[in-house]
Amino acid sequence: MGVYCGGVGASDLDYGAASLARGAEKCNFPLLLANVQEAQSGRPLAGTQTSRLVNWQGRKVGLLAVASAEKVRGSYAVEDARGGGRGAPGYPAP
Repeated sequence: MGVYCGGVGASDLDYGAASLARGAEKCNFPLLLANVQEAQSGRPLAGTQTSRLVNWQGRKVGLLAVASAEKVRGSYAVEDARGGGRGAPGYPAP
């Protein structure tokens, strides 16, 4: 059984975008996070991907991961991505 990808959860954002990026570099599979982007570029946060399409048992399957909006609003990673501001795109600051 292979690993197609990993999902970034709310606690993975606790130590900032740089920490998430370092963790992603150590993985031999992509990390997914669909609902958080870098504010300036609009790219996925810290080297994550928004989704992945895989072949599984002869079928194409789309995979994605989302983090809790409540947790994302107050996360240190979101502060990093926005240059010190709090809140995620599409969500007001707490």
